[in-house]
Amino acid sequence: MVYIKELLPNPEGKDAGAEWIRIVNDGPEEVSLNGWSVSDASNNTYKIGPISIKPNEVIELGIDVTKISLNNGGDKITLYNQTGEEVDTLGYTETVLEGDIVLSPRLIDYESAGGLSASVIDSGSLIPQNTNMLLVGISIGLTFAVLFIYLSKHLMHPDE
Repeated sequence: MVYIKELLPNPEGKDAGAEWIRIVNDGPEEVSLNGWSVSDASNNTYKIGPISIKPNEVIELGIDVTKISLNNGGDKITLYNQTGEEVDTLGYTETVLEGDIVLSPRLIDYESAGGLSASVIDSGSLIPQNTNMLLVGISIGLTFAVLFIYLSKHLMHPDE
């Protein structure tokens, strides 16, 4: 099955030439993308040329090729086959921070996603590329949790 794997609407630094759409084939057969197309919410369309995508292969379509500029504040990319039938859609409605990737819900293990329901992340999930900031946030959260437990134990039961 061919689908939109991920989007980079707001690359780090200057956006010029760095935005992309990635398409993946997770099926067992090679698929010809000749005549397929991608379009955004404003109906800007790019017709994919004579190319095939092998099983487990990822093809990156950069803005320099597609001329489709992904909006940082929300957009929707749709993939169509050679007959014009919609194959997949990946959208996002929230503002995408610099360097964040919009990931297809097909790639998310909902059970491991912190209890998020499918409806929360069906339109695309933002995955931070800057993991240092993510780790800082987790560390701060854990520090406050430990501090809260310590203080509540000692304030409620000062004798212990």
